[in-house]
Amino acid sequence: MNGLHTLVQQGRVLYLGISDSPAWIVSKLKCNQYARDHGQTPFVIYQGAWNVMSRDFERDIIPMACVEGMALAPWNVLASGRLRTDAEEERRRQTGQKGRTFLTSEWERIPLERETSLALEKVANEVALHTSQLSPSFPNMDGC
Repeated sequence: MNGLHTLVQQGRVLYLGISDSPAWIVSKLKCNQYARDHGQTPFVIYQGAWNVMSRDFERDIIPMACVEGMALAPWNVLASGRLRTDAEEERRRQTGQKGRTFLTSEWERIPLERETSLALEKVANEVALHTSQLSPSFPNMDGC
């Protein structure tokens, strides 16, 4: 925190952000509390993975961000392309296009991803949207 605060004082950094760290590290027990106790610049934005299949962000990060007054910048809202229809997966299988292997070595969805995709597709059909349009609307916070 000392080095980061120095960068803010020098004008090289305007705001401090942190990505993919446990809430307890950022909040009262560690970084931001240390910054407050020592008159330094705290983190003001948190960036983390958040989608319909990765919901720990809601349990830990959002409450911490509310208490700390931090902004949120979710990433991976499309679950690395894992949220797709069965038809899309079959098309990829037939064309050899496959898909991303960002967080896993397999491009095909596991059963949980398939079930989640089917549920998301059902909701998307009810509101006349494609799943790729509905997925990013999931991580919208109503406020603290």
